[in-house]
Parts: sequence; C-alpha cells; structure tokens
Amino acid sequence: MTARCRKCGTPWTGHLPGGVQRRRKKLLQRHRRKQDNLCCWCHEPMGDDMRAPNFATLEHLVKVSAGGADTEENTKAACQRCNSGRHTVDRSALITAAWESLADMEPVR
Repeated sequence: MTARCRKCGTPWTGHLPGGVQRRRKKLLQRHRRKQDNLCCWCHEPMGDDMRAPNFATLEHLVKVSAGGADTEENTKAACQRCNSGRHTVDRSALITAAWESLADMEPVR
C-alpha cells in the first residue's frame, strides 16, 4: 500500500514539489537498473503495480526526517513490503546488510 495523505487521500508524493518527485523517480530508476530490479532487502523482483506488495519504492537508508538526503549513496530500491516494514529496525544494521547484499550482484551492462 502506498502512503496516502490523511486529508485528501492522494499518494503522499503528490504533495512533494515537482523537482523532488523527478529526482526521486530518477534515483529509483537508476537503482532498479543497478539491482537488476531486485529488492535490496529480500532480493525478490519488484513490480510497477502500486497495489502490489512488491511495488518498487525508494528506500532511504538514513531517513529524510533524520537528516538523510536524496542521494545515490543514501538510497536503494526496495519493494513496498520491505520498505514499509523497516521503520522500527536499527538503521545502521540495515545499511550494512544492504551494502553487503549489493556487493554480490553483478554490474549492469
């Protein structure tokens, strides 16, 4: 499920300025290519259907609310199921796990 605005019900990305949306979309596309369209946590294929649990999302390793930026180093592609389930877990352990899992992947040609 995509996070939605409590007031109007639109997807939360609808309230972000256009430049932020475009930057995040490009980051997500780049990470999906690098990761062979596999989630950085569960390594399952990601899809484009917003209603599916495997919907591709941009995962911030250091949360934006905690000072994390929209950079290539701070983001990865993750399925909606994994991304939404990471809010209460120690972020430093997740960052280490994500980088270790990506180290085994072959580069995209």
